[in-house]
Amino acid sequence: MAVIGFSRIRPMMYQDQITRNPVNRKHFVIPKGTVHFIPERCKACTYCWHFCPKDMLEESSAINAMGYHPPAVKEGMEDSCIACGMCETVCPEFAIYIEEANDRERAH
Repeated sequence: MAVIGFSRIRPMMYQDQITRNPVNRKHFVIPKGTVHFIPERCKACTYCWHFCPKDMLEESSAINAMGYHPPAVKEGMEDSCIACGMCETVCPEFAIYIEEANDRERAH
């Protein structure tokens, strides 16, 4: 019985990668949200913009009272938030929160 060594196994190529979509995709609504910052709490740990799945946050040019640059939404990406809450979850200072679009509609 022949044993195939690891040197003969080639890595899979993802050049023609197929993306999978759910069959019932039209039944899913992608949530929308708005990111809000409390700049005076921020210590510029960078967790929020590193963990954002939409890569919509960046370091701002503003400086808070402690001398840190709080995050800001990248220009042109204001409507990109999917309200996943990752930035809220990873922020050690509770300096960022998400307001879902559905919450705004209920409030008015």
